[in-house]
Amino acid sequence: MTKPPQKKSGWKHASTGINADKTMAIGFCFGGGTVLELARTGTESIQGVVFFHGDLKSPTLKSDTKQIKMPVLVLLGADDPYVPQADVQTFVETMNDFADEVLK
Repeated sequence: MTKPPQKKSGWKHASTGINADKTMAIGFCFGGGTVLELARTGTESIQGVVFFHGDLKSPTLKSDTKQIKMPVLVLLGADDPYVPQADVQTFVETMNDFADEVLK
């Protein structure tokens, strides 16, 4: 007796060598804000995010930061007119306030 055909997903990580347990999200500008928001959801579907130049603001920054369960690398230009230094300082202070919880 032959086996029925197996359903195949569109995602072929096994055949392409991608290890789904070692996946990160990287974003630039709008994408940077998007991956940061993804980290703030508390997801465990990826292992970290890299943020290049984007919006650091969140109306629920403190409560969202508590949800982060992965490493976050934020890369900004010191003279970037799009990201005010006040936003950077608020973000850094908030991340530092919750660093112990985030890094557990």
